[in-house]
Amino acid sequence: MNGRALVWKAFAALCYLFLFAPLFAIAIASINPAGLTFPPTGVTAEWYVAAFTDDRLVSAATVSLVVAVATTAVTLPLVVLMGLALRDEDVPGSTAIENFFLAPLSVPQVVLGLALLIYFIEFGVQGTVVGLVLGHLVITLPYALRTVLAALKGFDPSMEEAARNLGASRVETVRYVTLPQIRSALIAGGGFAFIMSLTNFTISVFLVGPGTTTLPIQIYQYITFDIDPAVSAVATVLALASLAVVALIELTFGVEEMSEV
Repeated sequence: MNGRALVWKAFAALCYLFLFAPLFAIAIASINPAGLTFPPTGVTAEWYVAAFTDDRLVSAATVSLVVAVATTAVTLPLVVLMGLALRDEDVPGSTAIENFFLAPLSVPQVVLGLALLIYFIEFGVQGTVVGLVLGHLVITLPYALRTVLAALKGFDPSMEEAARNLGASRVETVRYVTLPQIRSALIAGGGFAFIMSLTNFTISVFLVGPGTTTLPIQIYQYITFDIDPAVSAVATVLALASLAVVALIELTFGVEEMSEV
Protein backbone atom coordinates (compact mmCIF):
# COMPACT_ATOMS: atom_id res chain seq x y z
CA MET A 1 0.00 0.00 0.00
CA ASN A 2 1.50 3.35 -1.05
CA GLY A 3 1.56 6.42 1.15
CA ARG A 4 -1.21 8.21 -0.76
CA ALA A 5 -3.64 5.32 -0.36
CA LEU A 6 -2.78 5.11 3.33
CA VAL A 7 -3.55 8.81 3.78
CA TRP A 8 -6.93 8.43 2.08
CA LYS A 9 -7.80 5.42 4.23
CA ALA A 10 -6.83 7.33 7.36
CA PHE A 11 -8.96 10.29 6.22
CA ALA A 12 -11.92 7.99 5.58
CA ALA A 13 -11.48 6.41 9.02
CA LEU A 14 -11.50 9.87 10.63
CA CYS A 15 -14.68 10.78 8.74
CA TYR A 16 -16.40 7.62 9.96
CA LEU A 17 -15.19 8.28 13.49
CA PHE A 18 -16.57 11.83 13.34
CA LEU A 19 -19.95 10.60 12.07
CA PHE A 20 -20.31 7.77 14.58
CA ALA A 21 -18.76 9.49 17.62
CA PRO A 22 -22.13 10.86 18.87
CA LEU A 23 -23.61 7.36 18.67
CA PHE A 24 -20.70 5.93 20.61
CA ALA A 25 -21.09 8.68 23.23
CA ILE A 26 -24.81 7.93 23.67
CA ALA A 27 -24.17 4.17 23.84
CA ILE A 28 -21.52 4.65 26.51
CA ALA A 29 -23.79 6.99 28.48
CA SER A 30 -26.58 4.40 28.39
CA ILE A 31 -24.48 1.96 30.44
CA ASN A 32 -22.73 4.53 32.62
CA PRO A 33 -23.99 4.59 36.26
CA ALA A 34 -23.28 8.33 36.36
CA GLY A 35 -25.45 8.96 33.32
CA LEU A 36 -24.23 11.54 30.83
CA THR A 37 -21.01 12.39 32.64
CA PHE A 38 -17.58 11.45 31.35
CA PRO A 39 -15.43 9.50 31.85
CA PRO A 40 -17.68 6.50 32.64
CA THR A 41 -17.59 5.23 36.20
CA GLY A 42 -18.66 1.65 35.47
CA VAL A 43 -21.24 -0.47 33.69
CA THR A 44 -24.93 -0.75 34.52
CA ALA A 45 -28.26 -1.68 32.95
CA GLU A 46 -30.10 0.77 35.24
CA TRP A 47 -31.05 3.20 32.48
CA TYR A 48 -32.42 0.46 30.22
CA VAL A 49 -34.58 -0.82 33.08
CA ALA A 50 -35.75 2.74 33.77
CA ALA A 51 -36.59 3.29 30.10
CA PHE A 52 -38.55 0.06 29.70
CA THR A 53 -40.51 0.66 32.91
CA ASP A 54 -41.36 4.29 32.17
CA ASP A 55 -45.05 4.42 31.24
CA ARG A 56 -44.70 7.47 28.99
CA LEU A 57 -41.77 6.04 27.07
CA VAL A 58 -43.47 2.65 26.71
CA SER A 59 -46.68 4.31 25.51
CA ALA A 60 -44.78 6.45 23.01
CA ALA A 61 -42.83 3.42 21.78
CA THR A 62 -46.10 1.53 21.29
CA VAL A 63 -47.56 4.38 19.24
CA SER A 64 -44.39 4.60 17.14
CA LEU A 65 -44.38 0.86 16.45
CA VAL A 66 -48.08 0.83 15.49
CA VAL A 67 -47.61 3.81 13.17
CA ALA A 68 -44.42 2.38 11.64
CA VAL A 69 -45.99 -1.04 11.00
CA ALA A 70 -49.15 0.51 9.52
CA THR A 71 -47.13 2.91 7.36
CA THR A 72 -44.99 0.06 6.03
CA ALA A 73 -48.05 -2.12 5.39
CA VAL A 74 -49.63 0.65 3.30
CA THR A 75 -46.41 1.73 1.60
CA LEU A 76 -45.42 -1.61 0.08
CA PRO A 77 -48.63 -2.36 -1.90
CA LEU A 78 -48.74 1.24 -3.13
CA VAL A 79 -45.14 1.27 -4.36
CA VAL A 80 -45.61 -2.09 -6.09
CA LEU A 81 -48.60 -0.74 -8.02
CA MET A 82 -46.81 2.53 -8.74
CA GLY A 83 -43.66 0.72 -9.80
CA LEU A 84 -45.51 -1.60 -12.18
CA ALA A 85 -47.13 1.42 -13.80
CA LEU A 86 -43.96 3.54 -14.02
CA ARG A 87 -41.25 1.01 -14.89
CA ASP A 88 -41.81 1.35 -18.64
CA GLU A 89 -40.16 4.62 -19.63
CA ASP A 90 -41.91 4.48 -23.03
CA VAL A 91 -45.26 5.18 -21.36
CA PRO A 92 -46.13 8.86 -21.99
CA GLY A 93 -45.62 10.97 -18.89
CA SER A 94 -44.06 8.17 -16.82
CA THR A 95 -40.96 10.24 -16.01
CA ALA A 96 -43.02 13.27 -15.00
CA ILE A 97 -45.27 11.14 -12.79
CA GLU A 98 -42.27 9.48 -11.18
CA ASN A 99 -40.71 12.87 -10.45
CA PHE A 100 -44.01 13.99 -8.96
CA PHE A 101 -44.02 11.10 -6.49
CA LEU A 102 -40.36 11.72 -5.64
CA ALA A 103 -40.91 15.47 -5.16
CA PRO A 104 -41.35 15.28 -1.34
CA LEU A 105 -37.66 14.36 -1.10
CA SER A 106 -36.74 17.87 -2.27
CA VAL A 107 -39.12 19.71 0.09
CA PRO A 108 -37.97 20.46 3.67
CA GLN A 109 -39.83 18.22 6.09
CA VAL A 110 -40.71 21.16 8.31
CA VAL A 111 -42.62 22.65 5.36
CA LEU A 112 -44.35 19.32 4.71
CA GLY A 113 -45.24 19.01 8.39
CA LEU A 114 -46.79 22.47 8.54
CA ALA A 115 -48.72 21.89 5.31
CA LEU A 116 -50.03 18.55 6.58
CA LEU A 117 -51.04 20.12 9.89
CA ILE A 118 -53.18 22.74 8.14
CA TYR A 119 -54.62 20.13 5.79
CA PHE A 120 -55.37 17.50 8.43
CA ILE A 121 -57.07 19.95 10.79
CA GLU A 122 -59.70 20.50 8.10
CA PHE A 123 -60.41 16.75 7.98
CA GLY A 124 -60.18 16.14 11.72
CA VAL A 125 -57.32 13.63 11.59
CA GLN A 126 -54.64 15.77 13.23
CA GLY A 127 -53.48 14.18 16.48
CA THR A 128 -54.63 10.69 15.46
CA VAL A 129 -52.81 7.53 14.44
CA VAL A 130 -54.44 7.78 11.01
CA GLY A 131 -53.03 11.29 10.57
CA LEU A 132 -49.55 10.12 11.58
CA VAL A 133 -49.67 7.23 9.12
CA LEU A 134 -50.84 9.49 6.28
CA GLY A 135 -48.16 12.04 7.16
CA HIS A 136 -45.40 9.45 7.24
CA LEU A 137 -46.53 8.05 3.88
CA VAL A 138 -45.45 11.33 2.30
CA ILE A 139 -41.82 10.54 3.10
CA THR A 140 -41.80 6.73 3.03
CA LEU A 141 -43.38 6.38 -0.43
CA PRO A 142 -40.57 8.16 -2.34
CA TYR A 143 -37.78 6.15 -0.70
CA ALA A 144 -39.55 2.81 -1.12
CA LEU A 145 -40.56 3.70 -4.68
CA ARG A 146 -36.95 4.29 -5.70
CA THR A 147 -35.98 0.91 -4.29
CA VAL A 148 -38.78 -1.03 -5.98
CA LEU A 149 -38.38 0.84 -9.28
CA ALA A 150 -34.68 -0.01 -9.34
CA ALA A 151 -35.57 -3.70 -9.08
CA LEU A 152 -38.45 -3.57 -11.58
CA LYS A 153 -36.44 -1.71 -14.20
CA GLY A 154 -33.70 -4.33 -13.91
CA PHE A 155 -36.17 -7.20 -14.13
CA ASP A 156 -36.34 -9.19 -17.38
CA PRO A 157 -39.91 -8.72 -18.73
CA SER A 158 -39.60 -11.83 -20.88
CA MET A 159 -40.28 -13.95 -17.78
CA GLU A 160 -43.63 -12.24 -17.37
CA GLU A 161 -44.38 -12.67 -21.07
CA ALA A 162 -43.61 -16.39 -20.79
CA ALA A 163 -46.00 -16.71 -17.86
CA ARG A 164 -48.76 -14.91 -19.76
CA ASN A 165 -48.19 -17.12 -22.81
CA LEU A 166 -48.58 -20.18 -20.60
CA GLY A 167 -52.02 -19.02 -19.49
CA ALA A 168 -51.32 -17.04 -16.32
CA SER A 169 -53.53 -14.04 -15.71
CA ARG A 170 -52.04 -10.59 -15.11
CA VAL A 171 -52.60 -10.91 -11.35
CA GLU A 172 -51.11 -14.42 -11.26
CA THR A 173 -48.10 -13.22 -13.23
CA VAL A 174 -47.43 -10.44 -10.74
CA ARG A 175 -47.99 -12.74 -7.76
CA TYR A 176 -45.98 -15.77 -8.88
CA VAL A 177 -43.35 -14.23 -11.17
CA THR A 178 -42.81 -10.53 -10.56
CA LEU A 179 -43.05 -10.31 -6.77
CA PRO A 180 -40.70 -13.25 -6.06
CA GLN A 181 -38.11 -11.68 -8.36
CA ILE A 182 -38.20 -8.35 -6.51
CA ARG A 183 -38.50 -9.83 -3.01
CA SER A 184 -35.18 -8.35 -1.92
CA ALA A 185 -36.24 -4.88 -3.04
CA LEU A 186 -39.52 -5.23 -1.15
CA ILE A 187 -37.64 -6.22 2.00
CA ALA A 188 -35.29 -3.26 1.58
CA GLY A 189 -38.10 -0.82 0.81
CA GLY A 190 -40.19 -2.10 3.71
CA GLY A 191 -37.27 -1.85 6.11
CA PHE A 192 -36.48 1.65 4.95
CA ALA A 193 -40.13 2.73 5.29
CA PHE A 194 -40.35 1.21 8.77
CA ILE A 195 -37.26 2.92 10.16
CA MET A 196 -38.09 6.24 8.47
CA SER A 197 -41.50 6.21 10.14
CA LEU A 198 -40.23 4.93 13.50
CA THR A 199 -37.56 7.62 13.86
CA ASN A 200 -39.31 10.57 12.19
CA PHE A 201 -39.42 13.74 14.24
CA THR A 202 -39.88 16.73 11.93
CA ILE A 203 -43.25 15.76 10.47
CA SER A 204 -44.48 13.96 13.59
CA VAL A 205 -44.05 17.03 15.79
CA PHE A 206 -46.83 18.75 13.80
CA LEU A 207 -49.19 15.77 13.81
CA VAL A 208 -49.05 14.26 17.31
CA GLY A 209 -51.74 14.83 19.91
CA PRO A 210 -52.79 13.61 23.37
CA GLY A 211 -52.36 9.85 23.41
CA THR A 212 -50.54 9.73 20.07
CA THR A 213 -47.10 11.04 21.05
CA THR A 214 -44.39 9.13 19.19
CA LEU A 215 -41.10 8.04 20.71
CA PRO A 216 -38.89 10.72 19.06
CA ILE A 217 -41.27 13.43 20.28
CA GLN A 218 -41.33 11.95 23.79
CA ILE A 219 -37.53 11.89 23.83
CA TYR A 220 -37.46 15.55 22.82
CA GLN A 221 -39.88 16.42 25.62
CA TYR A 222 -37.67 14.57 28.12
CA ILE A 223 -34.56 16.57 27.22
CA THR A 224 -36.20 19.98 26.75
CA PHE A 225 -35.70 21.06 30.36
CA ASP A 226 -33.61 18.28 31.88
CA ILE A 227 -31.65 15.39 30.40
CA ASP A 228 -32.91 12.04 31.68
CA PRO A 229 -30.19 9.33 31.38
CA ALA A 230 -32.93 6.83 30.42
CA VAL A 231 -33.24 8.71 27.15
CA SER A 232 -29.70 7.63 26.21
CA ALA A 233 -30.82 4.00 26.49
CA VAL A 234 -33.81 4.62 24.21
CA ALA A 235 -31.63 6.53 21.73
CA THR A 236 -29.14 3.65 21.67
CA VAL A 237 -31.91 1.15 20.89
CA LEU A 238 -33.21 3.38 18.06
CA ALA A 239 -29.71 3.80 16.65
CA LEU A 240 -29.08 0.04 16.71
CA ALA A 241 -32.45 -0.56 15.03
CA SER A 242 -31.56 1.91 12.27
CA LEU A 243 -28.15 0.32 11.73
CA ALA A 244 -29.74 -3.12 11.63
CA VAL A 245 -32.15 -2.01 8.90
CA VAL A 246 -29.34 -0.49 6.85
CA ALA A 247 -27.37 -3.72 7.22
CA LEU A 248 -30.43 -5.70 6.12
CA ILE A 249 -30.84 -3.48 3.05
CA GLU A 250 -27.19 -3.94 2.14
CA LEU A 251 -27.35 -7.73 2.55
CA THR A 252 -30.62 -8.23 0.66
CA PHE A 253 -30.51 -5.54 -2.00
CA GLY A 254 -27.38 -3.41 -1.89
CA VAL A 255 -27.34 0.25 -0.93
CA GLU A 256 -25.54 1.18 -4.15
CA GLU A 257 -28.34 -0.24 -6.30
CA MET A 258 -30.85 2.07 -4.62
CA SER A 259 -29.18 5.08 -6.25
CA GLU A 260 -29.11 3.67 -9.77
CA VAL A 261 -32.62 4.77 -10.73
